[in-house]
Amino acid sequence: MLLDTLLSDHSYIASIYLELSHVSDEKGNYDLALEHAERTLHIRKEQKPVDQIRLASTLNGMGVIIYHHRGNFEQALNFYQQALDIQDKSCPDDHLRKANTIRNIALIYRDKQDCDNAMNCLNRALNMYRNVLDDKPHPSIAVCYGDIGHVYGKKGNWDQALDYYRRQLNMEELCLSIDHPHLGLHFDWIVNMLKKKGNIDEAKHLCQQELNKLPDLFC
Repeated sequence: MLLDTLLSDHSYIASIYLELSHVSDEKGNYDLALEHAERTLHIRKEQKPVDQIRLASTLNGMGVIIYHHRGNFEQALNFYQQALDIQDKSCPDDHLRKANTIRNIALIYRDKQDCDNAMNCLNRALNMYRNVLDDKPHPSIAVCYGDIGHVYGKKGNWDQALDYYRRQLNMEELCLSIDHPHLGLHFDWIVNMLKKKGNIDEAKHLCQQELNKLPDLFC
């Protein structure tokens, strides 16, 4: 194979392996995706000087593969924590990449039912997103609201969950197109939470209200 004949410490080769990892992941070949990501990681660790930002990005990518497709929370958490340790040293205090990593860590804590650590990480990520993005409507801030809502839901605090789901949808209506699939999905979260609380009439009213707001797309 051509890649095996080239210098293993070449940054270009690391980029190729990373792209192969992405393609394999998209095709559902997760073992091969992880293998390519591990090669990328090895090359980037051997490079002199080490590109810390790209190294952290590779560790994050490996965490995503292991978390989403293998369900190995501890191993994924280890990769995310390594990435965050690098970002803490190489990025400013508030940085979008760092916020993404902290959110990744929060999602693992959430799925491990460790709601307190999940909430701490999500609030840290949210504050970072808001600072970096000047607190303007943005999908990253909105999705963090939704994540916080999920954690409140897991804790049985439905009122707080509903509040954050509404914050998410309100912001997404400002920064996403009207036909974006997230709008319908996250509207469903609000309606389902209202039904769970027994507020059936409010759920029906909200549905009618949303229908009235929509343009007549079929004319």
